[in-house]
Amino acid sequence: MKEKRVTLKDVANATKVSLGTVHRALTDKEGVSDQLKNEILQKARQMGYITNSVASSLKRKTIKIAVVFPGMTEENRYFYPYVWNGVREFAKEIRDFNFEMTEVVYYGSFSSQIQSLEEVYENYGSSLDGLITIAHGGNDIAKSINKFVSIGVSVVLVCDDSPVSNRLCCVRADDFTNGKLAAELLCHYIPQRSKIFVAAGDVDISSHSNSVRGFEQYMTDYSSDKEVIKYHNYEDQNELYSTVRDLILKYDDLNGLYSCNARNTITLCKVVMDLDRVGDIKIIGTDIFDESISLLKKGVVQTIIYKNPYEQAYIGFKTLFEYIFKNVKPLKSTIYVDSTLVLKSNVEFYT
Repeated sequence: MKEKRVTLKDVANATKVSLGTVHRALTDKEGVSDQLKNEILQKARQMGYITNSVASSLKRKTIKIAVVFPGMTEENRYFYPYVWNGVREFAKEIRDFNFEMTEVVYYGSFSSQIQSLEEVYENYGSSLDGLITIAHGGNDIAKSINKFVSIGVSVVLVCDDSPVSNRLCCVRADDFTNGKLAAELLCHYIPQRSKIFVAAGDVDISSHSNSVRGFEQYMTDYSSDKEVIKYHNYEDQNELYSTVRDLILKYDDLNGLYSCNARNTITLCKVVMDLDRVGDIKIIGTDIFDESISLLKKGVVQTIIYKNPYEQAYIGFKTLFEYIFKNVKPLKSTIYVDSTLVLKSNVEFYT
């Protein structure tokens, strides 16, 4: 049996307001308070309401969008399943529109992404209307993005940015602020005149470098009595493990650890557990996934900074869709998604 389409009247009945109020809220007209508008929009989204713009979209050519992200297995499993879920959830919500989505998965270094984008350009470039991807790799990724833009493809970036490219916009976390939050928390957790180890990730990944800059800025401004040991490593977890283990054994006053990304969070926790220093050495980690939730509950890590990759990807796709289908330009070139501090007291909301 064909699923019944949700109507304006259904949304009005569910929210106990008039049809006119629902129409004004969904079309962003005046006369509805922000609170009520948000309630109506949320209810309409939950119910799967689709506006009449579906009908007009069916009358024109099929819109083609490529989505290019790392795969969801191996060390990518901590972060990218949530990115893909965000993209796919929005795709489900607009399934009645006349569009096709091509998913392209890659693994490995920055060069793997560049190669995948080149293949997408060669195979689909002339027929594409939109592209969603992540910006890793400095100027090289900007060149790849600009090739698409030069042939009329609208590009939205999520999670990491390339401001020098001609992308439509980027949806991301405020990593600089997240870094400052991590520093402030650690300063409360550990004694004065302590050393802090920062697993700084990759300098060519802006979310990593911005987080570390924010961390260092806070330490410079407010906590100059603590020494920060910064170590850049993202690909070789065995090397990171050995480095931080040796430093903990060498320095009795190394009391705090911070990882600006998900996979390094796991490695830092493993070192502390193997050295039987749980609770003694404080850890601030990044992003929520099964392993980090378990480590938080066990007290291995004290706080997780959750950057909500699902929401970043969802909003990124939504922004691209509204631009292509409705000619609605993003209000800002960088759209920040709120991050959350997750502790034992609120982790139940993320399980």
